Amino acid sequence: MNRYEARTPRLAFAVIALVLSGTTMAAMVGAPAATCCDPAWLASRKPAVEVAISPSHIDVVAKREAVKVAQLSTPHVD
Repeated sequence: MNRYEARTPRLAFAVIALVLSGTTMAAMVGAPAATCCDPAWLASRKPAVEVAISPSHIDVVAKREAVKVAQLSTPHVD
């Protein structure tokens, strides 16, 4: 009996997947990290602006009714 052999080798796809993963990681993580820590870039940044948030707090008011355990465990039947 002849065994079925796929035309596309799995090893080649695995290597290509690893190369593309490494390229993506370098582009999305490595490149921004390399440009972030440049001292000239940090010196050119503007200081943070202080803002006022109004209202500065939120009051949450709630009321909860007391529920007995027997009411929770028995099904409601009409």
